[in-house]
Amino acid sequence: IYNIKQNNINVLIGLPSVIMKVIDYIENNKIKDLPIKKLCFAGESLQLNQRNYINKVFGREIEYFSFGLAGNDYGMVAYFSSDCGFNEHHVDDRACYMQIRDQETGELITEEHRVGKIYITSRHKLLMPIINYPIGDLGQWTEPEGRANRRFQLIGRNQEVARVGIVNLFKSDFDNVIAKNSWSIKNYQLIIHYNEATHKDYLLIKVATKENIASEFLAAIYEECPMLLDTEQKHMIDKTIVEIVDSKDLIYNSRTGKLSQVLDLRFSDK
Repeated sequence: IYNIKQNNINVLIGLPSVIMKVIDYIENNKIKDLPIKKLCFAGESLQLNQRNYINKVFGREIEYFSFGLAGNDYGMVAYFSSDCGFNEHHVDDRACYMQIRDQETGELITEEHRVGKIYITSRHKLLMPIINYPIGDLGQWTEPEGRANRRFQLIGRNQEVARVGIVNLFKSDFDNVIAKNSWSIKNYQLIIHYNEATHKDYLLIKVATKENIASEFLAAIYEECPMLLDTEQKHMIDKTIVEIVDSKDLIYNSRTGKLSQVLDLRFSDK
C-alpha cells in the first residue's frame, strides 16, 4: 500500500485470489484515496460480484482486463480486447484452432449462445502435438461463425476438472482417495461455490454414504491434493466442506437423469 501511494501506481496486476486479499486489506484498514484505475488478471475468472465489491471499496468504476486464456500444456488460446464483455475473449487463430462441442454427444457447436466443452489444437506444439485437447472449460460462441479470431465467453468448468480459485482438482484424485480406503461410498459430487461474504471460492464435497467419515474424507483429500490445503491456509479460497448425504440428495441432470459429478455453481451464487 505504501508503494502504491508513494509511486502513484494506478494498475494492479495478479491472480484474482491474490488481488482480493489486497482489496480485503484495503477495506479492513479503511484505506482511502488510492490511485488505482485498472485491474489486470489471469489464471482464473474475476467474478462479477468480486468486481462490484472492488468498485465499492474504491468508490468508483474500475477498468478490468484479462491477460488472456492460456495453459502450460497447450499454450496460448485467446486474448482480451476492448470489445470483450464479462469472461469474453477472442480465439488467437495464429496460436490454435478451437472447437466447442456438446457435453453429452460431442457434436460440434457452431451457433452462438450454446454451451459446450472447449477443445483446442495447438499450431505451435510440434514436438508433442496437442490435438483436440479438452482444456477443462465450458464456453459459448458470442459472435457469428466465419469471423477471424471469433469471440467466445467462458462459462465455467466441465465435469472432469473442479477448479477452485487457482487449484485444479481432478476426478481421478477423488477416485484414488476412495480406492485407498475401505469406506462404503455410493457416489460423490464436487460443487464449486462462491461465498459473497468473503468474495472467495470454496468446494463442497457431497459424499453419498451411511458412514460418518466427513473428517477422515477431508483429511485424505488434503493428503492427496496438498495444494488445496495450502491455498486455503493462504486464505486464497475458503475452507472445503464435506457433507454426508443420501444418494437422492445429489444433483442430477434434469434432462438425462445422469449424475453431474462436478458442478460449477459460482454463477448461480450471484
